[in-house]
Amino acid sequence: MPLLDALLEKNIRLVDYEAICNKQGERMVAFGEIAGTAGMINILSGLGLRLLALGYYTPFIHIGMAHHYRNIKGARKAIHRAGSYITRNKMHKSIGPLVFIFTGSGNVSNGAQEMIRELPHKYVSVKELPMVANYGSTNLVYCCVVSRKDHIVKKDGGKYNKLEYNQHPEHFTSLFAQKVAPYASVIINGISWPVNSPRLLTTDDAKDLLRPVNNPSLSTFQASPQLPHRLLAISDVTADPGGSIEFVKECTAIDTPFCLYDVEQNKLKYGSMQGPGVLICSINNMPTQLPLEATEFFGSLLLPYIYDILQSDINKSFEEHSFTHEVEKAVITSEGKLTKNFEIITDLRAQN
Repeated sequence: MPLLDALLEKNIRLVDYEAICNKQGERMVAFGEIAGTAGMINILSGLGLRLLALGYYTPFIHIGMAHHYRNIKGARKAIHRAGSYITRNKMHKSIGPLVFIFTGSGNVSNGAQEMIRELPHKYVSVKELPMVANYGSTNLVYCCVVSRKDHIVKKDGGKYNKLEYNQHPEHFTSLFAQKVAPYASVIINGISWPVNSPRLLTTDDAKDLLRPVNNPSLSTFQASPQLPHRLLAISDVTADPGGSIEFVKECTAIDTPFCLYDVEQNKLKYGSMQGPGVLICSINNMPTQLPLEATEFFGSLLLPYIYDILQSDINKSFEEHSFTHEVEKAVITSEGKLTKNFEIITDLRAQN
């Protein structure tokens, strides 16, 4: 941590925008919504390329990566145009119904859903997933927003309890791999994953998911290739290697946005859309793909705290300032030491 050491040595007061939270612990300044928007655009683009490699020309092939557009409006138009083809039954019946799963209901999920709504779509509940995945229509896409209560249960069989989960996540387990993932075509992951909390998908789960399935809605057409498995793509907007989706072991990059996870070799493969596996996109700086909106969006969130931050006087002690609650709790270093909220960093460094 050379940077932290330099901050302490030079007596710099550091305010971390990621730590600006309200009294409920909710982040007030974050790129989440823009990241979700970019992550959705990217995975639609990747889905078109992956399906083409599998032998299917689809409307998604006309959607570019997020940074290929001047702004979000341009991306919306491209997605909407692709949606018009889907409405007119231009999707191959042998692909079957496409089901998009959105994990969480926060900023990332909301940003992603803004984009999917440009396609003909229908929202369904977790209980409806088996029906629509097997017997749904191909002239629209299905969307399902999955929250904790939909898949988190206690290890002893009890129901999900938010307060207890936040205090003791290790007492709970996830049924996402059994109740949700088997019906997903694309997963857009937007949840934070605290250590000791249950994962959405483990490496062992992938072995069951990434194998051929019998789908009554998939008609047999001459010259129509067989999809390797239902789950085609994952957009891990959280970009948390080895986190809630265990087999996403590393982040991808803007210049190499996609890789395929080969479950047999337990390995991420780059350079080709062909071969076995599920498509992964996990770029850790997605907002930079939409710089215009990201700058305006972030600035509008930070602006209410700017004047409070500017009153910081290095000649005064931290305690002499009358910062707002949000800014006060976001100060990491002051007067050559860590503030009370961040003293745990010293212990963590000692352990490593």
